[in-house]
Amino acid sequence: MLIAVCSALNMHAAVIYTELFSGNTSGWSSSGLTSYGYSAGEGNVPGSLVGSMNPSGMFPQFGAFIAEEGASSGSFAGDYLTEGAQSIRFDFMSGNVAPQTLSLVLSSGSSAFVYSFAPLLNLDTWATYTAPLISSAGWVGSGSFNAVLLNVDKVQIQFASDTPGAQSYYLDNVSLNDEDLPTVIPEPGSGMLVLLLGMILWVLGSRRSNNSLHTCLSGKEAI
Repeated sequence: MLIAVCSALNMHAAVIYTELFSGNTSGWSSSGLTSYGYSAGEGNVPGSLVGSMNPSGMFPQFGAFIAEEGASSGSFAGDYLTEGAQSIRFDFMSGNVAPQTLSLVLSSGSSAFVYSFAPLLNLDTWATYTAPLISSAGWVGSGSFNAVLLNVDKVQIQFASDTPGAQSYYLDNVSLNDEDLPTVIPEPGSGMLVLLLGMILWVLGSRRSNNSLHTCLSGKEAI
């Protein structure tokens, strides 16, 4: 069963590129996962990425599916503004434990922005998530959002778990779209904002300078 999440979509919108994961991982990588690979049997149309994690110790723990510049033949890297991209959409499924958070992260050099979704609590159910590519839609990050869109070098679908034990997650049908979306997005609660800041720090790691870290934590953004 497929459930659409977050917004009503324009059914006639153009798709710039869709990664179907037909036969392999298409050069995508992962972070924070105990295992990662390609699943021929799972997918919204069979064929998807699959990753597992087994959180223990400090929580939350983060995992991510990652497209860097060479993944999907470079289709998710580069200048989104010139390309006319207005949204990113993907299908996601939790196997046996629902994540605490689910986010899309766009990075360019030392800058990163995070868009948070309310993850579907139903297990073993594919859901579609869409993020509009406008800063006013609820992106959290440092620097200029438009500057990131001019030179995207990494896209991540990131999730966090506060539950110990083995758990699996799946990703399919990641698309870059030329479509108009509603701009009214529910604001995350204060607890979610704290997790978003933690995600930004986890994403950037050593790539961030002390000045960039200060900008991120103080919540300042230049558009």
